[in-house]
Amino acid sequence: MKHIVFMPALSEDGGSAKVTSIMVQLGDIVNVDDPILEIETDKVTIEVPSSHAGMVGAIHVCVDDEISQGAECLTLNASINESHKLPEPAGSTMEVDSQKKEGILSQATLDVSVETTHVSSQFKSQQLTAQITDNNLTHQHIPAGPGSRRLARELGIDIAELLSDDYGSRISPDDVKFHAKSIIQSAGGKWKLDSSASMSKTLPDITKFGPTRSEKLTRMSSVTSQNMTNAWSTIPHAWLQETVDITTLEEWRQQQKSMGVKLSITAIITKALAVATQQFPKMNSSFDEQNKAIVYKDYIDVGIAVDTPHGLIVPCLRGVDQKNLTEISANIADLSKKSNERKLTSNDLQGSGITLSNLGGIGLSSIFPIVNWPQVAIIGVAGSQMVPKIVNGALTERRVITLTLGFDHRVINGAEGARFLVHIKGLLEDIRRLII
Repeated sequence: MKHIVFMPALSEDGGSAKVTSIMVQLGDIVNVDDPILEIETDKVTIEVPSSHAGMVGAIHVCVDDEISQGAECLTLNASINESHKLPEPAGSTMEVDSQKKEGILSQATLDVSVETTHVSSQFKSQQLTAQITDNNLTHQHIPAGPGSRRLARELGIDIAELLSDDYGSRISPDDVKFHAKSIIQSAGGKWKLDSSASMSKTLPDITKFGPTRSEKLTRMSSVTSQNMTNAWSTIPHAWLQETVDITTLEEWRQQQKSMGVKLSITAIITKALAVATQQFPKMNSSFDEQNKAIVYKDYIDVGIAVDTPHGLIVPCLRGVDQKNLTEISANIADLSKKSNERKLTSNDLQGSGITLSNLGGIGLSSIFPIVNWPQVAIIGVAGSQMVPKIVNGALTERRVITLTLGFDHRVINGAEGARFLVHIKGLLEDIRRLII
């Protein structure tokens, strides 16, 4: 019996990752949860555990491959002595396994074995024909790599359509491009790409105006760019702002600090968000565009935007409504440290219901944040300022901050957003409402 180890989900919207290291070799025995691959996403570097136990019979990925959820990583044989029913070509996996057990496997043989892990081209061709006639064919069985699948998705093409064409034993990105071109030609050049396709413009020649230099986007910056483009083009944004007097709050926070209790302003606002979303559950929802429905979350997890040397990261702080201010402050500090050291897991980056982005430390007077899809709301925090204000008929100086609520106007209307923002203002201006 054989087991295929598939790539698990990397993020809420699937996502992809680059293979940076293969941690097993042909013939190795692995147990459940043993690390088999090291991958790098746009945010973190993590190890992928095995979902089954057995002997490594085939490795389906290579270093630097881009893989996504559902991609085949390994084939594990249930036992070393299992007999194979399928014919094996020369230099096949089983021959390599036998040589390795006898201690005579050379590096050259191992290099060849990686290229001959799959069955022969003739057999794959027969297997492909059988798959085409199988009414229960799923996309996981289509012989195409992650790059080909991703390109097909970007072009709005069902990759299963390519099985009816003579593309050999494995569908390549060039095959997908050729198929797309044939569709355009057959439609008289009027075929339109899927709305999710990337339609980037060619940069005009600006070198004629003076010296220039080019710097490639990092993987994280590239994915962030794609995510922001998706959020901006998909979500009809609207913003509301409110000035909050935090004079009393800051005095109380400094008193706690003098007693050895360290509380960050980010932690206090995060707690206010959690309390407010209990009263305004729509702020903690997602919009299901296909089914035209609002999906409410019965848990309160808050995304905390963290500025790191390698880019902006938004890890998730779980169960904020169940934690006190001291716990929240410590948790945020821990997430910030893990973010800067790139030690977050994929789970740390998923599930947030609403995001908090505090740029107050930089000193901005206001910000207009973009909603972090698939969420419907985000709170931006600007720097505090001392301003003159009349209190009880007397002119005094007060410390204020500006909060900006960015929201998805398909789900939240202006009045709802205004009430939510005013509710947060009330919590922050009267700390007793927050800690009791």
